[in-house]
Amino acid sequence: ANSFTGGVLIDGGMLQTGNAMALGSTSGTTVITNNGTLDLNGNNLGTEPVYVSGRGLNAYGAIVSTSSSSQTHALQNVTLTGDTAFGGPGNWLMSGNPGRWDIRGPGTTLTMNDGEPFNLYKVGSNQVSFVGVAIDTNLANIDIQQGILGFEAGSTSMGNPADSLIVRAGATLEFYQSSAPSNSYTKQFILYGGGATPCITNWSGGGSSTISGRMTLNGPCVIGVNGTSFTNNCVIAGAGGLIKGGTRPLVLGAVNTYSGNTTVNGGILLLKGNGSISSSANIFITAGATLDASARNDATLTLAAAQTISGNGTLNGNVVVGDGAALAPGNSIGTLAFDGDLNLNGGSTTVMAVDKNAISSNSVAQVAGSLTCGGTLLITNLGSIPFAAGDSFKLFNAAKYNGTFTNIVPA
Repeated sequence: ANSFTGGVLIDGGMLQTGNAMALGSTSGTTVITNNGTLDLNGNNLGTEPVYVSGRGLNAYGAIVSTSSSSQTHALQNVTLTGDTAFGGPGNWLMSGNPGRWDIRGPGTTLTMNDGEPFNLYKVGSNQVSFVGVAIDTNLANIDIQQGILGFEAGSTSMGNPADSLIVRAGATLEFYQSSAPSNSYTKQFILYGGGATPCITNWSGGGSSTISGRMTLNGPCVIGVNGTSFTNNCVIAGAGGLIKGGTRPLVLGAVNTYSGNTTVNGGILLLKGNGSISSSANIFITAGATLDASARNDATLTLAAAQTISGNGTLNGNVVVGDGAALAPGNSIGTLAFDGDLNLNGGSTTVMAVDKNAISSNSVAQVAGSLTCGGTLLITNLGSIPFAAGDSFKLFNAAKYNGTFTNIVPA
């Protein structure tokens, strides 16, 4: 526990702290430069002023924590003097969250030296979080290359809203609000998804968060929502797809143009206001999950040409299957439930699977409101027993029926 009042310069290699007072009195400053690294080693350095730049020793991170435990009060006052990488080893999915370190505490700041637009990189497999931090609006691009980077409990911003926040495949952007008030962040989000690790997660126990700006999807991108709710008001574009995970609602509020698939794996995907997914090629709703269009201005999900909706979940609001679009209840055989009206336009196709060998012999569209039939009904036989005269399959169960199909295949 050192008491010297001068500064510390980490000009190369790594300096590891073995004590919360290892860097002496907080009246001095700690400067990290020339790819040197400060290893917090699980210590709380309190109000020690830290000025940092570079990617650290062997690009390991300019600030890391190699401790086997987490330190959620590691630093309070950090100033970037150049492009900087934060990192460290650890696994945020393991018990105790080894290697985690936070910038947190009353009056905590992340500042850009002289207001310069420096970039921040997250490297290493651990978690680094900003918790209640006043973040300089001049912070430029944020590149989450590995592990998880969090914005929690009232952190003020993500820096300049015109700059990008990139989440690489296998890395995660995390939100957690510890109480009822919600937080709102604006950035230009670029996600690279692999279909398994969440690109964005809102942790359970937290409140609500909202993001705005623009979002580009590359690959299958998972957004997991386990806090109160998560609102994505970004205009979502790109050739990638969206996978909604977690038990709590994900709200989409913009007219989105991404062309990949949409999968609702859990909870509710809520379209609000003008929120739409009319360019998404295939929409799949798993059993127990819900796609909700009731909060749209027209309370209706309208499928455009070349779109297909399928699965064993539930759709809230009214649904219109437009010309050139397709409805295919089930995942092969299963039931897709509609809590409003279902309108099958004249140019649409409805695909129903049948297997006379199966206990549940056919797919079903369960409609709480009115069903309006139209277009082509295509019945596919998945089993080895061919259709025979007199076979009967109840494909639709609705409160009210209107219209007829133009074509039924086979006749």
